[in-house]
Amino acid sequence: FILIVCIGAFFRLYGINWDQGNHLHPDERFLTMVTNNTSWPKNVGEYFNTAISPLNPHNNNYSFYVYGTWPIILTKAVAQLFSMDSYDKLNIVGRKLSALFDMITLLVVMATSLAITKQKRAALFTGLFYATLILPIQLSHFYTVDSFTTLSVALALYFLVTKQFGARLAVFTGLAIAAKISSVLLLIPIALAYLLEFEWKARTTTVWKHRLHIVFQASAVLLLIAITIRVSYPYLFDGMLTLNPKVLANWRE
Repeated sequence: FILIVCIGAFFRLYGINWDQGNHLHPDERFLTMVTNNTSWPKNVGEYFNTAISPLNPHNNNYSFYVYGTWPIILTKAVAQLFSMDSYDKLNIVGRKLSALFDMITLLVVMATSLAITKQKRAALFTGLFYATLILPIQLSHFYTVDSFTTLSVALALYFLVTKQFGARLAVFTGLAIAAKISSVLLLIPIALAYLLEFEWKARTTTVWKHRLHIVFQASAVLLLIAITIRVSYPYLFDGMLTLNPKVLANWRE
């Protein structure tokens, strides 16, 4: 286990400044520019005010922005914590966060394998495969939203596999969607899991009580997903619940 973790860490952290400060990755360069130009709101009200928030890319001369916002907010906070909040250093902070998040994903993947197979050997092989996969290694060297998204997706799937249909499933699903909108597809396996619970367990307990509980639980999870998105991706909205037409136009484009 320790060897696999070390292998994963080595491949993800080796050559982290691969372009020698030249910002050669176009998506990363764009996110670095956006993160560098954003600033902190004066208060909570301004944070949620899409029209004036200085954290909103659309308010910083970036009329086209299709990613979620919590990865850039987190990266900016970490960069300021370590006095690296500048164009020349933000990409390195983002890359290290990508590598860290993917290392946690490696652990989650192993835990998911163990939960499914109940075999430590299978979990170790799964971890070895993920530790040496080219795409996660590549993405760990970029400050993009992919590693942030993947960890949230992996955690949500882990909670589905282990039948933990509670707050953590909702929060990480919300964070996945708030990092990259394609993660909305996570709602499909979540809905399927609830349908299976709705039908199968009804045979072993009072049917109406069980189904009422499942409906209530699913509604609560859906509400918490929405709240998580509202908090971590506030500029998806124009007003309290109305979707931001600028974001929708960016997605269509």
